[in-house]
Amino acid sequence: MNQRTKTPCLGMCSTTYGDQVCRGCRRFAHETRDWNRYQDREKLAVLARLEKLQVEVLSHAIVVVDPDRLWAACSALKVRGARADFDPLCWAAELIRMGGSALGRLEDFGIQLMPAFEHMSTVELSDWVVQSLYVRAEAEYDRLHNIPLTFD
Repeated sequence: MNQRTKTPCLGMCSTTYGDQVCRGCRRFAHETRDWNRYQDREKLAVLARLEKLQVEVLSHAIVVVDPDRLWAACSALKVRGARADFDPLCWAAELIRMGGSALGRLEDFGIQLMPAFEHMSTVELSDWVVQSLYVRAEAEYDRLHNIPLTFD
């Protein structure tokens, strides 16, 4: 398996406990179950969906003003889930999600908050990122896989 298609999960998968969407990596339960059987193209399709999700959510909250500084920090801090081939907003999402109160000033990482989010502490922002990504992933799962029963 190449680095690009390495499993995105960051720990114990919450689908093990009955979630339809993993709270860590936001893959769907069937994707986590079948991941090791997927071909690279299938893994890449899942990873592209996850990248798009992070970019859509984070683009409303932050701007990455210095991608090189952000990547250097993610590398130095060994931020799991920060993938060099993803958009820098994804690196920021993982750094914020994993760092919480330990981060300090986001500007030190090359991240600027949008005006609507400037009042948030890093803990509040981390909570917002986790919750927003999970809610969006659940909505995507429902849109793609929850087919209501119809009776004629």
